[in-house]
Amino acid sequence: LTVDFMTLNPVANHPEIIFVQDPPTILDKIKRKILNIWGSFRSGVWPGKEAKQGYYFFYKKEKYPPVSTDKVLSKITEKYDLVWIYFWQGMLSFETVNALYEKLKCTFFFVCADYSVMSGGCHFTADCDRFKIGCGKCTAWNSNSINDFTHWNVIYRQNIYEKIKPVILCNTYMKKFFFDESFLLKNARVEVTPPVVDSNLFHPIEKIELKDKYSIPQDIEFVIGFGSQKVDDPRK
Repeated sequence: LTVDFMTLNPVANHPEIIFVQDPPTILDKIKRKILNIWGSFRSGVWPGKEAKQGYYFFYKKEKYPPVSTDKVLSKITEKYDLVWIYFWQGMLSFETVNALYEKLKCTFFFVCADYSVMSGGCHFTADCDRFKIGCGKCTAWNSNSINDFTHWNVIYRQNIYEKIKPVILCNTYMKKFFFDESFLLKNARVEVTPPVVDSNLFHPIEKIELKDKYSIPQDIEFVIGFGSQKVDDPRK
């Protein structure tokens, strides 16, 4: 089995990993800013305006991916039997995914850490349940239009789902309360997958030894840990 990894930027000490672009230059950042402004105009959202607190959009309209589709495709020089997508924010949109499928014509898996694949663009839905009816009138943007860019995204994504028929992997909670209720995923194949744990690193050890190592009082029975990419993120 041969596996290639693709990331947005180069990974230190791993020259074997395919990367889409070098760390962005000032010119790259200016180009990205211009594209973000253009994407905002095309989506009907004023440039610079952010979604309401509790919601998060990495980009607005699916036709304007964070990185050029041509740039991503140029890095694909082999024929693959399977594409396994973990995180695509900052790199891919459904526009890119569609182009990858047209080039490779193979099986796609989406591994979900958030809710973007079932909505019109938001990765975190707060208390909005419009994903059940195809979005539109997006709460995150105070939209009054049923045909706003979130509904456009749903229809666009739906057509791509029907074409590539990906396997969507998520956890039990996401499937039960969100994915099973999603208008976008009503005909999609959604599977629950357990977390992959490196048992060489994560395994039971003696409690007394563990508590001594981390200065935890011996009379403490339970400890719970939380993880976050950004500890100052209000959602975390």
